[in-house]
Amino acid sequence: MTKVEILTLGIAFWGAVTGSIALLIQFLQHRGDKSDLKLIPKMSIGSSVLGGMIEARELIDFELEVVNVGRRVARIDEVGISVKGKNPSKNSHVLKIIIYDSQQNDVASLNEGEKKIFKLHRWNRTMQDIAEYFSENETAYVRLTSGKQIKERFDTVSMSKLAELRAKAQQSGR
Repeated sequence: MTKVEILTLGIAFWGAVTGSIALLIQFLQHRGDKSDLKLIPKMSIGSSVLGGMIEARELIDFELEVVNVGRRVARIDEVGISVKGKNPSKNSHVLKIIIYDSQQNDVASLNEGEKKIFKLHRWNRTMQDIAEYFSENETAYVRLTSGKQIKERFDTVSMSKLAELRAKAQQSGR
């Protein structure tokens, strides 16, 4: 082998090594640049006055805050709450309360660092009745157009449980 052939072989080997390292770095960056969502669900109970203070009614509000902490745009397909109920079993039906659905609205997009709040305020009487079946922890979810689903459990309380807690608080206050 001549010096020129050895030099050519050395340069080719060096190019193969540096090219492979650059490809590995690009691959690792691509894996790290995906969209990553943080879901913060909240449940609150507010009061509503009907008929000029003759009748006060408490209503449940839900707020699901979705934050894109990743580097890619996240396209949201559906946001909702999965209700398993107080006595879940393997064969029990899971009720889904859909707060946002891209079938009815445009697809919601979140860029890097953006947040969007999805709200379900002042439920009607039917929804109040459904809330009676809540367990103490239910699951909020966000489904992306890619099919990826992010879930987060959060504390819930039914209206009957709230009344029970108020009665205990009033008794202990006396």
